[in-house]
Amino acid sequence: MKKLKVMSIAIMVILVTSLTFNACNNDVEPGQDPNEICNVELCETNGTLKQVCIDEYNDCVAKGGDPDQCAAAATETCTI
Repeated sequence: MKKLKVMSIAIMVILVTSLTFNACNNDVEPGQDPNEICNVELCETNGTLKQVCIDEYNDCVAKGGDPDQCAAAATETCTI
């Protein structure tokens, strides 16, 4: 009975640790920094356009969009 209780506690600790670790890793993927993505063409020299690009990227990703597709759509602002 003691072994079962200890094993149950150990499994719960592992699950909680795993869930906590995964929750902390839901940030922007490596290489998907909106500031870097939007540092192209006109957005390199125009801060207003760059901010629009960053906002479009962040909004797209927040709505569940694919980061690569969101980056492609957002950088269109920089290529007007």
